[in-house]
Amino acid sequence: MSEKTCFVIMPYTGRDGTKRDHYIGIYRSIIEPAARQAGYKARRSDLDGGPGSITLDVIRDLASADMVIADLTEANANVFLELGIRHVLRKSGTVHIIDKSYHIPFDINNYRAIEYSTNLAEVPQVIEEIVKAIKVREQDLTRSDNPVHDALTSLPIDVRTTGDEELRKQIEYLQRNLEELRAEKNKLQERLSSIDPNYDIHAESSFDIDKILLEADEITATSGESVLIKLFRAQEVSKETFAAELKTVLRSAYLSDTDYLQISRMCTQLGLPAYARAALEVARSNYPDNSGIIIALADAYYEAGNNNLFIRGRQMIEAELRIQHTNGKPVFTEPPVGDITSPMITLLNYYLRSKQFEWIISVIDSIETFDEPKAVYVRNKARALHKLQRNAEAEAEFQRAIALDPFDDTTYAFYADFLDDGGRYEDAYIQFEKAIVLDPNDGNRYSSLANHIVLRGIVRTSDGSFLSRVPKPLRVQNSMPLYYRAIQTTPRILNRVANNLVVYNLEREAQSLVENAYDPAKYLTHSLDYVDKLIRDGDQNRQE
Repeated sequence: MSEKTCFVIMPYTGRDGTKRDHYIGIYRSIIEPAARQAGYKARRSDLDGGPGSITLDVIRDLASADMVIADLTEANANVFLELGIRHVLRKSGTVHIIDKSYHIPFDINNYRAIEYSTNLAEVPQVIEEIVKAIKVREQDLTRSDNPVHDALTSLPIDVRTTGDEELRKQIEYLQRNLEELRAEKNKLQERLSSIDPNYDIHAESSFDIDKILLEADEITATSGESVLIKLFRAQEVSKETFAAELKTVLRSAYLSDTDYLQISRMCTQLGLPAYARAALEVARSNYPDNSGIIIALADAYYEAGNNNLFIRGRQMIEAELRIQHTNGKPVFTEPPVGDITSPMITLLNYYLRSKQFEWIISVIDSIETFDEPKAVYVRNKARALHKLQRNAEAEAEFQRAIALDPFDDTTYAFYADFLDDGGRYEDAYIQFEKAIVLDPNDGNRYSSLANHIVLRGIVRTSDGSFLSRVPKPLRVQNSMPLYYRAIQTTPRILNRVANNLVVYNLEREAQSLVENAYDPAKYLTHSLDYVDKLIRDGDQNRQE
């Protein structure tokens, strides 16, 4: 049996010797031992004979590696480009890690990254966490661990299994042998000239060879791989350079649907939403039946802040789902085809923003005439009913959603908001706790419970009972450990948490979090301790 491979994506730091030594140290002391303990041979392209940039060899490694560990520290652009390529190529098998002093800036900040530090005492625990993450991914390779496959559910689990593999091999073959063919052509011309000085190689069949080579040049220069490299280099110069290069790139006839989606994400990350929409509009004209592109374009229209685009995006999703408006309400008039969860969520967001709550109820009721009910739909129906103040019906739908999927933390969070709005503060508190237990790696869940404590004056005691209408100092003492855990778990929400605290007239506490000056000795951990106990109990029950 061949040894399993673990390809490592991380900053190389180029000529900065000190930084390079630092990251090699991280690789040798943390990543390599973790991969070895999990049964993999780790390799870094710069340490194993290959260049440290986006080359054919790196892309092959990203496609073929059984596992990939990506160090997101410093938000290195090359790391994120390689990570984006891996996310497209494989549905599962990628573990994110990051130095705990850095935040994840891009779309993957909803996906857990294992934090590490150079503190030797913490290294064994970090290695253990990485090994555990690898084992989790091994258990189910069909479970997505990245935003690309979560958004485009029709993508293959492993792109190498698709028919496009042969096309990629042909393009790679052309790239590897192009110069060799030119050299052979020149040798042939020299030989013919020596035999017959008047012989013109361009006058006969050699013209076809030139034409083929020119076409090969064009395909190579405008293929997705080359285009992404050009754009990557352009974005390092400036937004303007990137935008200028993009105008040329989008005229290429050889971009795949995934190339367009990757280009759109690059535009979004650079703060160029109009260019992202332009890329997706070109993609849709070239791939009119690609549902992933349609959904991405509808999402872009949703964020555009333009009412005409907003309406166009909503109508586009309705057309994709083959929804008709009957008696002023949208309905499914025929069974949906395939998994429509992603476009349905997009459509429901459209309806929610435009306050078309009756439309939400109508479209969900109609889909259930053709398909089994899903918790994600039912909970949105419950929210719509609540907005219409049909609260008894709303609560029944929340309960139905929980029965359909008892492990959906989002449903419990929405249900908690509903109960809180109705003044049922203890019941809401319990639902906020359940949401944390089901996803203890989402900092938003901890901050929601902390907000509830501050606003409603209800806390857990050390024995698990509730105290109500507690004074503000006690609220702060119990909520701050939860806020701190929220930021530790999901660093990107720091600003939002701090802003909430300022709104609650807790400027000093907000400042302590922003300046990383949080002092646990000042606060009470009863509420957090109880949550941790619930998490431990839940883990124990699952093991049994």
